[in-house]
Amino acid sequence: MITWAAAKLSGEYLFFSEMDFWSDFSCWDCFQSMFFFSINETSLISSNLTICRSIPYRYKSTSDGTTSNDLEVLVISSQKCQKMMFPKGGWELDESREEAALRESLEEAGVLGIVECELGKWDFISKRHGTFYEGYMFPLLVKEELDFWPEQNLRQRTWMNVEEARDVCQHWWMKEALDILVQRLNTVDQQNEQKFPNLCTDLAAKISQFVH
Repeated sequence: MITWAAAKLSGEYLFFSEMDFWSDFSCWDCFQSMFFFSINETSLISSNLTICRSIPYRYKSTSDGTTSNDLEVLVISSQKCQKMMFPKGGWELDESREEAALRESLEEAGVLGIVECELGKWDFISKRHGTFYEGYMFPLLVKEELDFWPEQNLRQRTWMNVEEARDVCQHWWMKEALDILVQRLNTVDQQNEQKFPNLCTDLAAKISQFVH
């Protein structure tokens, strides 16, 4: 087990071994915050290294204003390049993972909605920092798309169908989470069809009785 330290400077976390941290830094006032955590080869202990990501989705509207069965998901561009991804961010200690996913969706993509049941947890290593992360993925059924949001000048947002979004996702675990979402929604649709197979037909028949 190795103890590490992280210090926040200018909005970015810098990572050091505990020994290097205490020996190399004597001025603590320059750091916005700091914390210590321990990791082994397979796990980490710190909510600050937990990423909560959402998959905002909706069903496409038709020209007459009705809702179709065509599923769309919202992807956003990275701040550093034009690679596309789903909204994500760190999990703060004073919020739930679901609240973190909703907050990041608002800040990065400018959407609000209903955070649904977790799709799963994926462990991965950041290529940039060489750091272990836990990533939790949540579906977000979008109810409102804002015209103005905090990072609108930093990112582009685009609605795509599932195939398009899967192609542009850069990481295998994003693709896997998207597949789980699609499978879940298809299962719900099939269950509703089995539970209410003749609902529309029966309703139309009852209405026609009053009309005639």
